[in-house]
Amino acid sequence: STHAANGDSAREGGQGEGYARQRRGNGDQSTIDFGFARVPRQEKESMVRGVFDSVAGSYDVMNDLMSAGAHRLWKDYLVHSVLRPHAGSRHLDVAGGTGDVARRVLDAARVQEAAQGNEGSR
Repeated sequence: STHAANGDSAREGGQGEGYARQRRGNGDQSTIDFGFARVPRQEKESMVRGVFDSVAGSYDVMNDLMSAGAHRLWKDYLVHSVLRPHAGSRHLDVAGGTGDVARRVLDAARVQEAAQGNEGSR
């Protein structure tokens, strides 16, 4: 076939020329990739928010099921053994999903802050 001869099918993951043309776009800067489609640039942020909102409620439950609950142990290990937050420390949670790691960091820092306050009053 023509696609096989010019390598489009193999180069585009077997999706064929239509997919390749869609992924390359038409050079129009008013649209942007969203999954396998081009969407108006100004609508992408709300579309991403819509996807997140549609899964956020079941995100931790899904992680519980897929990891048999181990993801909670991994997050606790991350916070208490790797990050080890303390009073006055700063942490930036980037793409934190539901924010549960950020909450763990904040809780751990507050515990450390309270412990330091109690030591000072003795």
